[in-house]
Amino acid sequence: MDRLQALIQEKGWELLTREQVQGGFTGSLFRLRLRDETGGELRAVYKQFAPGRSGELSFYERVVPLLPHGVPKLYGIVPEVGILIEEAGTALKPLFQKSGPAAKRELLAEVVTLLADLHASLAGASREWEAAGVVSPYPFHSSIDFAQDAFRELEAQKGRLPGVDEGLIAELREIEAFFYPRYPEYVAGQQTFTHGDPHMENILLDDGRIRLIDWEYASLAVPQRDLSILLQDVLDDELHVFALTAFRRELQQRGWAVTADFDRAFTACMLDNTLMMLGFELWKYRNGHLSQAEIEQILLHKTSWIRRAYLELKKEC
Repeated sequence: MDRLQALIQEKGWELLTREQVQGGFTGSLFRLRLRDETGGELRAVYKQFAPGRSGELSFYERVVPLLPHGVPKLYGIVPEVGILIEEAGTALKPLFQKSGPAAKRELLAEVVTLLADLHASLAGASREWEAAGVVSPYPFHSSIDFAQDAFRELEAQKGRLPGVDEGLIAELREIEAFFYPRYPEYVAGQQTFTHGDPHMENILLDDGRIRLIDWEYASLAVPQRDLSILLQDVLDDELHVFALTAFRRELQQRGWAVTADFDRAFTACMLDNTLMMLGFELWKYRNGHLSQAEIEQILLHKTSWIRRAYLELKKEC
C-alpha cells in the first residue's frame, strides 16, 4: 500500500478512508474515499493484482483510453502492482438475481446492446491494434489451462458434492478430448476486440449507465465469446435464447455479417467458458464464497450446458 499512497500524494490528493471489498476475486479490491487537489471528495477503487496477474496494466495504458464508452476513468497506475480507477457503480449480479423475469430481460438487453456496440464499433480498430502489437488474438492454450483448473476443482469435490463422482469427471474428460482440438476451427469467424471476462461481477450499473471493469483477458476473438461469459451468471435457458437472439440482431443492425456458422461459434464458446467458470465457481465454494445450495444449482445448470453444447457440436462429425 505504500506505493498506492505515494501515487495519491503525487497527485496532490489525500486518502480519507479505505475498505477492502470481500468476495471471490483474483487479487484484492479496495474502495477508497479521497480528497482531490481542489478539496473536493471523490470515490475510487484500487485493484491490487494477484502475483503474476498484472496483464491488465498494458490494456489500461494502451487500449482502454481509446474505447468509446463503458469504461471507468483511470486515475493512476502503480506499475506491476495495481490500478486506481473511479468507483463506477455497483455490480450487476446481485440486482439481476433479485429481479423478476421482465426486469432480467431488460437488463440483459442493455448489456447485450453495449457489447454488440463495442464489438461492431471496434472491428476496424482491432485490426490496426493487432498490426501494431497493441492487442493479441485469443490464446487458445489458456482455455486448456483453465479446463485443467476445473478438473482439479472437480477432483477436490469428488464424493463431497452430489453428482461429482468418477462418472461425471470421465464424461467431462471425454468431452474435453473431443472439443479442444476442434475449438479454433469452431471460432474461426470474424474477430474483433473483446472484453474477455464480462461476467456480471465485472459489469457495473452507474446511475443508469452500464460500465465494464477488469480488462485482464481482453483480446481479439469472436464476439460470441463475450456473450457466452455474460450468460454464465444467467441460470435460465430461456434467457440464453433471448440474449443470443438479441445479440445477433444488435450486431446485424450495426453492420456485422452474421454468417451461418455464428451459432456454432457461440455453442463452442459456451462449452469452453462453462467448463472454465465451473472450475471458478467450485473454487469460490471451496473458499467459502458460495453456499452448498448455490454450488449445487450451479453444477446442475453448467453440466447440462456442457452436455448440450457437446451434443450439438458432435452432430457435425
